Amino acid sequence: MSPCGHRRKDDPGLSKAERVRTSLVDEILAGRLAPGQKLIEEELAARLGCSRTPVREALRHLDAIGLVQFRPRFGAIVVRLERRVMLSLFDAMVELEAACADLAARALPEGDRGKLLALPAAAADLADTGDDENLLAILHGAAASPVLVEMAQTVRSRLLPYWRLLMVGGGDWPRRGAVAQQQVISAVAAGDGPKARDAMRTYVAMARSLAEQTVLLPQLP
Repeated sequence: MSPCGHRRKDDPGLSKAERVRTSLVDEILAGRLAPGQKLIEEELAARLGCSRTPVREALRHLDAIGLVQFRPRFGAIVVRLERRVMLSLFDAMVELEAACADLAARALPEGDRGKLLALPAAAADLADTGDDENLLAILHGAAASPVLVEMAQTVRSRLLPYWRLLMVGGGDWPRRGAVAQQQVISAVAAGDGPKARDAMRTYVAMARSLAEQTVLLPQLP
């Protein structure tokens, strides 16, 4: 699963820590866990029906993606989502994923080109769930640039809370995003690096624009 994957908490493939993490993300985005609220492991474990271990693992992950912050001698608190951070992360993702798409188009093995075109679809996945994991797994693997891919995945991981809000309230983003994603697939499969770069930039920039103009605009300070 990619860092930005959007999996339901009733997904049978989730581990206990992933299930706890998904539940906490949902509660934070819904405002049931408010900015500044202290998160106590014992209380969360009792409420979620698990031991403290998966709660601790989940909180560490949320700290890594910027939803939770650990303070010395105090513990974990919920972080306030900020518009400027969201836009900065989207701007970085536009260029990083565009570079990955360009490299992938130039270096994608012939066998993977068929796999890319056979994704039933990368676009269908996006239209249903907002998840572009299948496409990115192929592009990141083919880009053959570990440092670039690590940077792209780090940014996408930090974008998780904003991406989740976009999936919930971004209007017709899944449908529009699926169409834009097909343009990326076609360009990469054709081995056209510049076109793949432009198509990926358009895809991510579209998500940024919708995130800024729709659900996130009134919710973030």
